[in-house]
Amino acid sequence: MIETTRASRLALWLAAAADGIVSPDDVVDACGSLTVTNFDGDGESMSLALVAAFVARTPQTRVFLNLARPGDPGGWSTTADVTALAVNQGAAIVIVPGDRILIPSHTSGTWECLHSPVSVRPCTDPVDLARLLKRTIRDVAKQLSDLDVAAGRDQIDEDSVHHIQIPVPSDWDSTRTALLKTALRIDTVLTLADQHSGGAVSASSQTARSQSLSELKSVTRRAIEAASSSNPYAPMA
Repeated sequence: MIETTRASRLALWLAAAADGIVSPDDVVDACGSLTVTNFDGDGESMSLALVAAFVARTPQTRVFLNLARPGDPGGWSTTADVTALAVNQGAAIVIVPGDRILIPSHTSGTWECLHSPVSVRPCTDPVDLARLLKRTIRDVAKQLSDLDVAAGRDQIDEDSVHHIQIPVPSDWDSTRTALLKTALRIDTVLTLADQHSGGAVSASSQTARSQSLSELKSVTRRAIEAASSSNPYAPMA
């Protein structure tokens, strides 16, 4: 399964290319020399630079990140097979129009392009998502305070610094940039939460803790998606 950070970075920079605020070379500089297979439906491999160039020159193109998880497919609708693959691989990047869906492959540095009917629901406004994220954190504060992550505190600090330094285009919306940094930090802590039982020792306490954190995980994913995707409310060029 791909790291959320890597999927977010690629989606964000492709969306920025679609908006015309970065060049294809900028995308490669930020994301590395990735390869996309089957982008044109011919089974051939294409460099990320060419994919970014296509996105940049095709009118009205928009890019959306989807972080599908079991029981939480996210804000899109496509075939069951594609959804299952996205859940298994941890992410999908939708390019519309054209119904192209990029899925990380098992080969490092390679994404596969699937061609399948897909519709994307508009992301919640980032300002509203920031409020929802804060409210959800307050609601599960007890579960978070019970979380015993002493063994992982160094990892939290290291990963938080890394996430803060995720390259973001200078012209990217500041509200989405702030939301992305906050959500990625929370995602880091939640990843560690899956590795530690925390202060919940009874079966019922573990179940309650899991349910509370599940809601926060879902809101965090929606925040990362919205902050890394094209603005669905902006006029199309």
